[in-house]
Amino acid sequence: MSLRSVSRYMTRHPYAVERRTSVAIARELMTRYEIRHLPVIENGCLVGVLSDRDLSILEAATLDDEHTPIVDAVSTSTCVVTSDTSLEEVAELMATGKFGSVVVVGTSGIEGIFTATDAARVLAEVLRGPATAAE
Repeated sequence: MSLRSVSRYMTRHPYAVERRTSVAIARELMTRYEIRHLPVIENGCLVGVLSDRDLSILEAATLDDEHTPIVDAVSTSTCVVTSDTSLEEVAELMATGKFGSVVVVGTSGIEGIFTATDAARVLAEVLRGPATAAE
């Protein structure tokens, strides 16, 4: 793997939920683990990503968070890359598509997630330069 590939900076083995997961459970996971994006799977396959913004909109329109599934809030317009995709390409995809996250997949399924927060960390590392990054 290249030092410039997304695999170096992604969050490995992210939490994921099934499409039929309730709004309440999705919110609990996001709150407990302080995350803003949840890959959504069905039968082991990625079907989309649920963002905290998507979830907030669904919560505002829902009277019963315990029994309402997230299925209607899941963004199916999801950016997917492989672990050897360069950071430059990932950044370009995120900026062009206005994606808050990119799901990293491999032969075994979801390997990681790279978010705008991860991108900000990479930017900070680059701006610090090699002298302070090694300290």
